[in-house]
This record gives sequence, structure tokens and C-alpha cells, in this order.
Amino acid sequence: MIRQIWILSLVPAICLTSSAFAQGADAPASAEQQAKQLDARRRKLDREVRYELLKQLSQIKKALAKDPALAEASAALESAQKAYDRKLKTDPDIVAAAKAKDAASDARAKATAEVAAADPKVAAGQQELKAQYAREDEAEKARRAASKELSAVRSKLARSAELKAAADRVTAADRTLRSLPETSAEIGAAYKAYSDARKACDAKARTLPAYQAVKDATKAYDDARHALPEYKASKEADKAYSALAKDAPGRDAARAQRDAARKAYDAKRRALPEYKAVDAAEEAYNRTRRALPEYKAYKDAEAAYRQLLKTSPDAKAAQAARDEARKAFDEALKAALATNAEAAPLLEKIEKAAADISDARKKRSEIRSRIRAAERAATAEHPKIAEARKAYDGVRKTYYETLASKTAAERKALDAANDAFNEQLDAKVAADAKAAGILQQIKEVEAKIKEMRDKARALRKSK
Repeated sequence: MIRQIWILSLVPAICLTSSAFAQGADAPASAEQQAKQLDARRRKLDREVRYELLKQLSQIKKALAKDPALAEASAALESAQKAYDRKLKTDPDIVAAAKAKDAASDARAKATAEVAAADPKVAAGQQELKAQYAREDEAEKARRAASKELSAVRSKLARSAELKAAADRVTAADRTLRSLPETSAEIGAAYKAYSDARKACDAKARTLPAYQAVKDATKAYDDARHALPEYKASKEADKAYSALAKDAPGRDAARAQRDAARKAYDAKRRALPEYKAVDAAEEAYNRTRRALPEYKAYKDAEAAYRQLLKTSPDAKAAQAARDEARKAFDEALKAALATNAEAAPLLEKIEKAAADISDARKKRSEIRSRIRAAERAATAEHPKIAEARKAYDGVRKTYYETLASKTAAERKALDAANDAFNEQLDAKVAADAKAAGILQQIKEVEAKIKEMRDKARALRKSK
């Protein structure tokens, strides 16, 4: 109700300003300026009010669609949809026509790409684009390197004697917040209830047959993956790479070999039936665990504890104290960085790298625009593309004709089922007081939007 009142409160505000504007209450402005301001207010009304009302109505419809009274119509609609989808996938003529359409579409796209790629302006633009990508990569590497060095300087400053008092206050505030279950009787009781409920849930879950099934499936999977030749190869590649010093020759090749071995092993283990069996067992266990009364009690106790941490005066005071201590520490660290001789050049490098990255991205956008213009010019009247487009249009027409003729019965049944379901749903919506109220609000807002659009058009015609 509060949300609806807020939405409705926007309507008179927007509408009154537009009415006052139309009556000349604002400063003198040209007809075009007045029309533009009306358009802006109309779009605001559409985005912030009408859209929100439609979203609320959609949520009500979704809830009403689950009404048991609509179960039969819903089942009939689902069955008709499945029959239609099945026809699309199994009818040989439709499948052949769809493949032909896809092939023609690919041929058209390929012809367009080939013609565009052969154009000198497009090729030059692509080279410029690569250069800007390379420029951004270099700037990003420089930024990361400088940021890493700055992080080390920041860490050293954070541990310095200069900031020790501020850091100690943060540590103390963190400790106070974490110890609330011990220092506050109310929070302590809620935490104990939450902890006991979690333990009870875990204990009950371990007695489930599904829990043992997960353990058995995991053991079978471990045995199967350990027996893979790729597992042994991966371990050996890991060992060979780890044995090399950081500056040892051949380290890059060893890393590449290790990564390739890991990738091969990962692909093999994921293909094991035991891998899928573990997923299925875990899913069954989680489903069974969530159905336990102990699980509900645990989640309720957790929610109560989390809520208390947000609302308790003790928790609020501790959180405020920690936030204040961290803010003071961050400000002290920022001030120390600003005067630190090591940090200054690093900050300059980071700022320069960020500017280079931004400029490279801006130039890429400009280059892409030029490339698109060159592609349009190169492909506009090219006979190769015209031929491919004509072939595609013919195949596409054949596909939709085949679709219409082959699915006529299924389409008719689907439309009938859809109409029957929507008729019953519309009746439910009409009978729902909340939905009826929102529908009325939507009508009023849409009428105001139309009025504002008409006023803007009239202003433009009066110029």
C-alpha cells in the first residue's frame, strides 16, 4: 500500500508541473523548448509510474495464474505448446526448411563479411583497432604493476607507527563487534539458538541415506579420476614446474605444459559418469536436507539472529563504532599516501595509465564508427551480397510457408488453448480488487501521457 501511495504521489506532481508549464507559469520559452520539456516529463511519467504499475500487475497475474481453478486450462495450454514445439523439431519438411534457412543466412553473412574485409578502408580501420587494443593492454599492464607496488606501500604505511593508533582502534572495534554474542545477553541467546539449530540440522542430515549416497558417489568418483592417465600426467607436470626456480630457463614451457596437462585432465574427469553421479547425489541430498523440519528451524533461527544484528542497539552501536574507526583509519592512510615519496610517482603512473585506457577506448569507439560506415559503403550495392540476400529471402519465404502449412492444426489448437487460459485469467484479474485498482491507475496514467503527447504536438505545430 505504501508503495502504491508513493507511485500515485508522483502523478499529480508530474502532471501539475506540466499543466503549469503549458499555462505559462514557467519562464518564457519557445514552443520547441516547451514541447521538449513536456516530452521529458511524459517519459519520466512513463518510466517511473506506468512501468512500476505494469510490473505490479504482472506480479499479480503470475500469482493468479497459479490458482487451482486455472489448472485445467493451464495444463491444456502447456500440452498444446509442447505439441507445437514437438512438431517444429520432428517434422522432416520443417527441419529441412529450417536448415536451408540457416544455411542461406550463414551464406549471406559470409558474403557480407568477405566483401567488407576486402575493402581497404575496413582493413585499415581494423589495423587501427588492433593498435588501440594493444595500447590499452600496455596501459592496463602498467596500471596493474603500479597498483601492485602502491598496494605494498599502502600495506607498509598501514603497519607503520604513524598509523598504529588508528589501526588499533579498528582492531578493537572489530573485536567488539565479533564478541557481541558474549557481551550482549539478547544477541548471545539468539546466537546460541541459531548455533544449536544448525548443529541439530547437521546431525540429522548426516543420518540421511542421501548423505551416505553422496559419500559413496564421491569415493567412486575419486577412485575413477585417480585411475586416469591424465591425472598422473597432470601431477607430474605440476611437480616438474614447481621444481624450477623463478628465473630458470624453460620455466615458461613447463608452465604451458602444466596448464595443458591440467586442461586435459579436467576435460577427462568431467566426462566421467561418476562425476555426474556426484552432482546428482548432491542435488538429491540438498533437496532432502531442505525438506527437514530441522532445516527450517535452523534457517528461521539464522534469520532471527541476522535481523537482531541489524536492529539491536548494542549491535548498531558496535557497527557505528567500527565504521567510524575504519573511516578515520582510511583518512589517515590517504593523508599518509599523499605525502609519501614512494607513493607519489606510483599514483601518477596509475593516473596516466587510466587516462590512456580511457583514451584508447574512446578512439576504439570512433574507429568502429568509421569501420561500420566503410562496411556499409562497401556492401551497399555489391552484386555478391545482393545475390546472397535474394537467395536468403526465397529460402526464408519457403520456410515460413512450410511452417504455416505443416503446423496449421497445432497452431490452431495452441491459439485456442491460449485464448481459453487468458479468458479465465482475465476474469480472475477483473475480480481481484487490487488488480482492478492498479488497472484503473494505469488507465489514468496513460490518459495523462496521451494528453502530454498531444500538447507537445500542438506546440510544435504552432511554431
